[in-house]
Amino acid sequence: MSEHILQTPAWVFGVRIAQVLLSLIILGLSASIAHDVYLDELGLGIAVPILTWIVVAYALATEKVVGWQAAYHVLAVIVLDGFMLIIWLATWAAVAARRAAFRIPTAVGNCSDNGDVVNSKYCDLLRRDLLRRDIPVLFKKGLAEMAAIAGLGALVWLLFIATFAWTMVAFLRGRKDGRFPIGAPSSGSAEPKVESQPMVAQQQPVVAQQPVQPQPQPYQQYPPTQSPYQQQPPYAPPQTQSPPPEQYAQTYPQAYPPQQPQQPHPQQYQQPELQGQNYVPPAVSPPPQQYHQQ
Repeated sequence: MSEHILQTPAWVFGVRIAQVLLSLIILGLSASIAHDVYLDELGLGIAVPILTWIVVAYALATEKVVGWQAAYHVLAVIVLDGFMLIIWLATWAAVAARRAAFRIPTAVGNCSDNGDVVNSKYCDLLRRDLLRRDIPVLFKKGLAEMAAIAGLGALVWLLFIATFAWTMVAFLRGRKDGRFPIGAPSSGSAEPKVESQPMVAQQQPVVAQQPVQPQPQPYQQYPPTQSPYQQQPPYAPPQTQSPPPEQYAQTYPQAYPPQQPQQPHPQQYQQPELQGQNYVPPAVSPPPQQYHQQ
């Protein structure tokens, strides 16, 4: 048997059969009274037994018949039992209250039946204070049938309390044992859905990698940039500003003392005295070529 089905004991099956039989009796009694005079409470006595048959048929057929077990759900059985529990309470309470309203004895005559299915019998009231023809009147048979409907309806209500309580307790115990997960599928038709989930997960990385592929292409198209300063030779200062002291020693006469390397400019060279006179150097030093001509 499938794990999602709550197996009921034999006594629960017997209670279900009793619910159907008692509701069938209530339906017959309500229809008998409604044929003579229709009351709203009798309408409940007719409709509720039909709902009872549908609920009991679903609970038994989906549990016992193998081909229909896919439609079984334990929460559906609990909800339906709870609904029938409430509706049967309303039915027998309403019928009992209406039965208690017939407490004034009266005498009728000239009763006739027009042949209708519902509300077919009419009688004339003999008392002058009750000349209205729209007042419902029940004989002793009708009063006894309404009392039976109220009593049997209360018994069916108690039977639905029993099935509802047992199903709820068994469901909670099964939940503790790991059975009947809420929201889980009750048949094997959900297996392809579980297999399709990894397929969707495999497609997601493919979509995420597509915009990443063209990113390294711009870096491959351009060559690596080089600084233009690395290709130039190192900076060399001009040689004409401070010639080495050896060149000045060759161009000037030997009478001049050697030039000191600490003085960069040739204008600062000092010359000795000639014939007791102080030599005044010119303002601008002549070029080295003139010294060669002398």
